[in-house]
Amino acid sequence: MRTLTRSLLLAAAASISLSAGPITYTTPNLDTTAVGAVKTVSFNGANYLNKGLVGVGTFSSSAIDGLGDTLGSFSSFKVDVSSWRKNADGSYAGTLYTLPDRGYNVSGLIDYAARIQKFDLAFTPDYTTNNVLQNQVTLTFKSTIKVTDFDGAATTAVNPTATTLGSLSNVPVANGKLTIDGEGLAIRADGSFYISDEYGASILNVSKSGKLLGVITPVQALIPQFSNSAYTGFTTDSAAVATGVQTGGRRDNQGMEAVDITPDGKYLVAMLQSATRQDTPSNSDFNRAYTRLFVYDITKSGTPSSPIGHYLVELPTLSSKGVGAAANKTAAQSEIVALSSNTFMVLTRDGNGNGSGNAAYASGSSAVGYADNPMVFKSVALVSTANATNLAGTVYETGYTTTVTGTGPTLAPVAGIVAATTTDFVNLLNVNQLARFGLNLNTVGASGVATAALASRTITAASTNSLSEKWEALSVVSCLDTANPNDYFLLVGNDNDFITPTGTMIGTTYNALSSVTSKEVVESPNRILVYRVTLPGYVDPGLVVSARNRAPAVASKSLRSAQLMGTNFGSILKGRLTGSMRLAAPKVAADFDWQTAEQTSELCASGMPQTHGNKGGLRWWFDGSIRNISEDAGVLTPALDSRSNAGAVGLEWEVGTGFVFGLGIGMQDGKSEGSDGSNIGYTGRSVTSYLIGRGDVFFGSFTVTAGTQDFDTIQSAGAYGSTPSGATEGQSLSAEFVLGATVAEVGGWAVIPTVGLSRTSARVDGYTEAGIGGVTYPTQRLSTNTASAAVELAKAFEITNGTYTPFVRVGYDHDFGGKDQTSNVSVSTNGGTVGVAMTLPNADRDYAVGTLGMRWKLGELNAEASYEYRSGDNGYSENRFNLSLSSSF
Repeated sequence: MRTLTRSLLLAAAASISLSAGPITYTTPNLDTTAVGAVKTVSFNGANYLNKGLVGVGTFSSSAIDGLGDTLGSFSSFKVDVSSWRKNADGSYAGTLYTLPDRGYNVSGLIDYAARIQKFDLAFTPDYTTNNVLQNQVTLTFKSTIKVTDFDGAATTAVNPTATTLGSLSNVPVANGKLTIDGEGLAIRADGSFYISDEYGASILNVSKSGKLLGVITPVQALIPQFSNSAYTGFTTDSAAVATGVQTGGRRDNQGMEAVDITPDGKYLVAMLQSATRQDTPSNSDFNRAYTRLFVYDITKSGTPSSPIGHYLVELPTLSSKGVGAAANKTAAQSEIVALSSNTFMVLTRDGNGNGSGNAAYASGSSAVGYADNPMVFKSVALVSTANATNLAGTVYETGYTTTVTGTGPTLAPVAGIVAATTTDFVNLLNVNQLARFGLNLNTVGASGVATAALASRTITAASTNSLSEKWEALSVVSCLDTANPNDYFLLVGNDNDFITPTGTMIGTTYNALSSVTSKEVVESPNRILVYRVTLPGYVDPGLVVSARNRAPAVASKSLRSAQLMGTNFGSILKGRLTGSMRLAAPKVAADFDWQTAEQTSELCASGMPQTHGNKGGLRWWFDGSIRNISEDAGVLTPALDSRSNAGAVGLEWEVGTGFVFGLGIGMQDGKSEGSDGSNIGYTGRSVTSYLIGRGDVFFGSFTVTAGTQDFDTIQSAGAYGSTPSGATEGQSLSAEFVLGATVAEVGGWAVIPTVGLSRTSARVDGYTEAGIGGVTYPTQRLSTNTASAAVELAKAFEITNGTYTPFVRVGYDHDFGGKDQTSNVSVSTNGGTVGVAMTLPNADRDYAVGTLGMRWKLGELNAEASYEYRSGDNGYSENRFNLSLSSSF
């Protein structure tokens, strides 16, 4: 290893060619930055820091996934930022979703169903300079998500032979199935995924369970064009893709390689692995340097029909032998991370390393450790489209007009087109940092080592600790370091191509290792490298995702709390006033003599004397309640448990024959707790006025309640386990009209139906949360209309000096007239303030209500105690205990 390293370092001295064409690496591009040192890269006026490799982890190459196949590794992966946590001991944990490509080709292209693998990830960074094991990253396999089409049918990985499936067109299809070679993975805030497909240069949006939601089909410039009419669609047949036959569109096996979502969640970015065929003069590998990057606006549709941004990105070219010869290859890109809508990290690499089958010994290549195909280039670059030419909607997108001119060292964009700017950032070929974790850059096979020994040359063979050929996965997560808020972990994963000695694929076992002379392949573990980097101005997507998911729930809970406080006293009064009003109604409405229209206020329902009192005049009253409300979890909202206490006192007096007017003041407090740790604590004050009317047949009331609320604590379940909190105030205004009558008597039990109509308006003032990722909420408003109907059965029994009256009431409440509300909040991040659109779902509900209670009358004192149960949509349930007292002075 020492001999190889010294030779490679010497070779790196003159490796870069800065001609007018693409940057070219003719010898290995090695990074000699020392372990523990920081490397600074200036890009677009900011300094990006590479603080080095701080962790490595492996996962068995022979592991089996949830569908019974060899699990394979990482064509792409993403950490679910909503799951990312920093533990008290300085370690980290989260959920990692990984994407394998099209399976191991046990018999050519196979019927391998696309899938997403789910892992628990644990990570303990190592910031020392000591030599350590590769155990900082631990993966625990959890499950497999099978990708299916709209009808739930599995996909395949065989060669596409058609381009339509149901309502979809310009998609790769074979044997009635979508054909997918998955290469890129992104996670939306709602938990759904985007998968970029190499076959079709298309992008699939699939649900959490893997079911297809929609497809972004390729623009015309990416759809394969053939000079021979015998070929169409997305075939990868060797005759179809031969030079001179395929003349345009995405290159076979070089389709949509990477996909990501910008941190603000507004844009989807995707990138071809290398240049289109029309942009590859003479179809030469070294002329594939100008690839395409696309930007889609996903704020209105998850699968927009066309991009809003379309740019050229220059890729490096290289000499695969690493001995200074002219470039013969392009370092194709394999993954992208969107730092913003115009700044990206892009992983580009050569095709050398374990798994490539290029393990030959070269006696004349001493400068590169006698390797015929040494590792030359594997790096993460910074890319900016800020000053690049946007090709969206131009002939370069709608047709096959080439964007380049020249060839080899003179290859360049045509006049009028400016490509994106790029700068090398994190070089994976840092021999010092790799060696600390026991990794190396050896590529020569065992046969080459033996041949070298005959010439008295000592070299080391490639092993499981040699870097693999393909590195294709990137993901960024926050270090959650308050002292360095712009620091992130950059995870880089390999694609081991299912190389294992004990593999199984769609029921067939295989051994992917090779001992063929000069083509040796050794076992290639699934491996993750973790770098610590500083990304100035990068908006932490974890904060944005958290805000996007929790803001609607927090706003809805606050508004609902204000609304419930606004209606609390009204609903207590409704029960008491209904009892008071109806007991002064005629015996039975149907028996009323409409012709004589006698005044019969003293003729109460059988066995039910008046409860309003005999003396008349001024009366006092008290109403109180204890409520407990629970709601099931929604798609983005936690399960809720709310408790509140309320009490009100007031006066009422007669204002005319059959009419009573009342006033009251109330106080209440409560707390709403979410299953995710969020909670709202509040107190409220209210003023209530009402008018009771008693006619010869009907009785009714009209109540108006105005309230103010203090939200002393609004604590949400924020990003990374944090609990941002705020405080604000609210107001509510409610009005309700109730009409009822005693319509029948059954066995001495009076039957009293009532109907009601109410409207409640609630407002919660704007406020800003304090804490990590604090959200600024604007003033929110909610108006609700409710129609209600109920039937009560009641019977009075005589006791000394009064009566007691048991009653039972059942009813139905229907909210109506509501609608979804859209609003915007902003979240504070280390990269600045980011606006986030949110939708508050329609708050309307239907409720079934049941009440059991007892009323007492002892002289002028009236009392009522009741238990009420209310059940509504979305798992809403309410238990309520009410107590009312009233008497004359």
